[in-house]
Parts: sequence; C-alpha cells; structure tokens
Amino acid sequence: MHAIGECITDPKSSASLRFRAATFVINLATDPQQKAVAGFPTLPAEVEAISGQMLDQPKEEEPAPAPETENSVVQSDSLHNLVQSVEFGFVSPRGRAAHTWEMTSVSVGLIGYGLGGSVFHAPLICAVPGLTLSAVVTSQRDRVEKDLPGIPVIASTEELLADAGIRLVIVASPSTTHFEVARAALLAGKDVVIDKPFAGTVQEAQTLMDLAGNQGLFLSVYQNRRWDGDFLTVKQLIQDGLLGEVFHYESHFDRFRLDIRTGWRETGGRGSGILYDLGAHLIDQAVHLFGLPHAVTADVFAQRHGAVAPDYFHLVLEYGRMRTILHGATVVKSPGPHFAVHGDKGSFVKYGMDPQEDALKAGQRPGDAGWGLDTAANYGLFVPVEGEARKVETLVGGYENYYKGVAAALLNHGVNPVDPAGSRDGLVIIEAAMRSAVERRTVAVL
Repeated sequence: MHAIGECITDPKSSASLRFRAATFVINLATDPQQKAVAGFPTLPAEVEAISGQMLDQPKEEEPAPAPETENSVVQSDSLHNLVQSVEFGFVSPRGRAAHTWEMTSVSVGLIGYGLGGSVFHAPLICAVPGLTLSAVVTSQRDRVEKDLPGIPVIASTEELLADAGIRLVIVASPSTTHFEVARAALLAGKDVVIDKPFAGTVQEAQTLMDLAGNQGLFLSVYQNRRWDGDFLTVKQLIQDGLLGEVFHYESHFDRFRLDIRTGWRETGGRGSGILYDLGAHLIDQAVHLFGLPHAVTADVFAQRHGAVAPDYFHLVLEYGRMRTILHGATVVKSPGPHFAVHGDKGSFVKYGMDPQEDALKAGQRPGDAGWGLDTAANYGLFVPVEGEARKVETLVGGYENYYKGVAAALLNHGVNPVDPAGSRDGLVIIEAAMRSAVERRTVAVL
C-alpha cells in the first residue's frame, strides 16, 4: 500500500513558481490593498473560504460528514461574483497565448478533497508522469497534509485561479457546483477537467464547451469507468464481432443501502440522486459504445422510505432494433449481472464490479502488483451460438490512463481522452429520462 504523500512535486513547476515568479499574483488573492492597486475588486470575505463543505462533499459511496448548510449558498454566490468580475474586466481572462507553461510537466490544482478528490483524482494525478499536483483547495487541511505532505493547501478557489503557475484545474466539488466552478476556471484561462456529471443541464455543458473553444482551452470530463476492466472487455467483444449484431445490452449499478444519508446526493436538490451519480457512468458507457439513442423510456423515483432524491432508475434506450437497459437501485442485497450483452452470434454475461475503486480506497496505486486485475471467479461467461461456453478473462482496467491521456493532450497535442461532447450527450439522455419519468411516456432524442 502507498501513502498518497508519495506524490512528489516538481520544484520547477507551480509549487515553486508561486515564490519565484508569481508572488504578486498570490498576494492579489489575499491582500485587499494590492487588489485595489491592480484593479481587482474587493470581494466578500466568504470568497476566501469558498471551498468549505461545498468543495469537500464525498463522491460515490462515502457518507457525507454533515449536511450542506446555508454557508454553501453564500460561497456559491461569492464564486458567482468572481465570475462577474472576470466578465466585466476586473480580472483579465487569459487565453492560451497569454501563458508560458513548463513543457515537461503540467501544474495541477485540485478543487475539492472529498472521496472524489482524495481517492479518484489525487492518487492518479500523482501516478502519471507529466502531471504535478501543485495545490489543493479544501477546508480539510489536516487530511491533505497527512495524505500529501508538501502539497500546498489553499482555502479558496479564487486564490487558486489567480495563481499563474497553475495550468490545469480539476473540478472535484459536488455536482451542483460543477458549472459555476468550471466556468470561473475557464474565464481565468485555465485548462479544466470536470468530474462527472459534466454539468447540471445540457445548456450548461454546451456553455462550457463554447467557452473553452472560444478561449482556446482544454476541457475534458473525468469518465473513469470507460477504463473499467469489464467495460473494456465488453467493448472489445463488440468491436471484434464476437457477439455479432447486438440486440440487447444491459448494465446494472446496484447496491444495498437502507439509510438515507445527509450529503448533497440525497437532499433532493438540483443534480442530486442516483441517476446523476451512478447513472452518469452507465449512460456514458452506453453513449461511448452506441451514440445517442432514438428515444428514452424511463422510471426514476425515490424508492426507500424517507428518501427525497431519486434512488432508483430504469432506462430503456432505443437504437432501432437494439435495446439498451440501464438500471440502478439502492435496495438490492444480491445483485444480478453487471453486464449482459446478447447478439446473433452469442451472449456475454459478467458479474461483479471493477476492483479499482476498492483498491484505491485500500491505498493501492497504479503499478502495484495486481492493479486493475479482476478475480478469475468474476470473469464473464461467453456463450456462442455454436461451440462451448467459455470464460473470458477480464481485460486489465486502468483509471490512470485517463490522466495519461490528459497529459499527452496538453504536452504533446494528443487527443482529448474524453471529448466533452459525449458527456454532454449523456446529459441529453438524463434530461430525457427525467422528462419520461415525470410524463410517463417515451421521449424522442433523435
């Protein structure tokens, strides 16, 4: 096992640039007098603590330590003021031409250190050559200092965005803040990676895409489950034609949790609930394989006693004669197959979830023995039309390959590992599914 603190900062990148080349920029974020001299607005004091609970709510399975408070709304308003300041000329937006970046390493600022930031982002960034984790925005200073000794902890998003040494900003804050934080980062001239879901609405996603395009900036969405070993196996089986023409594709993300937690996912607000959380993974995988469907029929609702946010979804996506079933539920003690794919040449059925999430939580890291490997007991079963059924060894998963792609895109003009258009299309399906559930009808997409 590894301590995340094994992540080493490059002394030539942002951590030292803050002292050697950008001290004045940092001071602008903390010294009202210098802000006034430079033409920066004096923003409300709460902007200086914009992370707070808002940026540190956990992702996926981890229980939220406390419900969001009114302070989260105040912080959100303060970030809106910062965006307004950029738009109206108090802060000069910086496009690509205005930067001179270290070409051997990309300096990274991570916003949020809940489960998403601490488990799904920081360890992977630290494992990828060409990326240097230079700062973390969070209120959980002690936790970062334990996990990442030597990495500066910044109390506010404003300060991070004012740091000229930071090139890439990772938005790992709660889904409800994704649009606002990412928009501020793009307006500040930063390249941006956003954790899923991309944004709260299709319109917000398109706005971010347009802004990044106009600014000449890199924008990507962290869809890590494209690098699940089982999904990579399904993808290869389909691409290789082993299943023939696919008529039925089914994917489940079920779990058993009777208690209603207090975090933002289960409060019933905008962007909360299982469809935006776990459903976003399954939808992205389906769109990656098949593109947008012709229509969506969905059942989405709060099933558990006392639940206010949706904790159950069942989506049927129509692709001509092929149907895709995407299902997620919270009261499933004994889950069925994770994948079931049926074609005119055979079927493939796979149980069990990808092991990388549990491995990361246990302190394992890319490169460790057994990293990304499935257990033989969970290998999927291929049943051909002709011949004997056989087990198919699961391909090796690798969440770190997403960030390798990010580094290649920024340093070597490589391809964006996740085109944001695909994640925007995922939101098209989510919006159609919510409309279908409310109106109890099939909703056309194409």
